[in-house]
Amino acid sequence: MKTYIYPENLRATIKLWFWNVRDFIIICGGIILSVIVFVNLWNVLPIAATV
Repeated sequence: MKTYIYPENLRATIKLWFWNVRDFIIICGGIILSVIVFVNLWNVLPIAATV
């Protein structure tokens, strides 16, 4: 028979290390958006420099 260990407070907020999951999703979304903008800007800068 298996023994399952549950946390004492089942209504506690979900934490990922010291971060709330919502904060982690916002930071990841910001990083992805920054990479997309950087890649698009990297393609536009050489064109703007030569014109």
